[in-house]
Amino acid sequence: MIWALLLGAAPLDPVGAPLKLYLSDTDVTSEVRRLEPMLRKCATAEDATVGLHLELQPQGGIKLVRLDEADAGLASCVREAVSGAASPAHKGSTIRVDTTLYIRDQAVVISPSPTIHKRDMGPLMLFIPGDDADREAVTSHLNGPAADKR
Repeated sequence: MIWALLLGAAPLDPVGAPLKLYLSDTDVTSEVRRLEPMLRKCATAEDATVGLHLELQPQGGIKLVRLDEADAGLASCVREAVSGAASPAHKGSTIRVDTTLYIRDQAVVISPSPTIHKRDMGPLMLFIPGDDADREAVTSHLNGPAADKR
């Protein structure tokens, strides 16, 4: 009986959260960088620099929105590679990412610092002990000054 209680209290991952609710910027960057091995088959004999515009879908998966400055063969290969890519499902909205794909000497590298467009994060849930004045002080500090006070 005591073992059943101890097993029920064990976290489902090292941090303790049972499910990834929202992807942080670090998570998004690492998911985009995971495309590199899939894109290696697209390395051509000539060097290329291609702009990638991607979306990480809430239900999981990566969608290629647009390619900049890619020839037809390379564009087709990149579309095929990205269409099979997976990313974790999350509770947030679709995350738009712009990055650059570099092909040099038949090696493929994705820019280490992609542009992650502004997105809405989930609500911040805080328990603030005290009365309404205490709660108002904390929320006004987090939200910044009111529009008429800026």
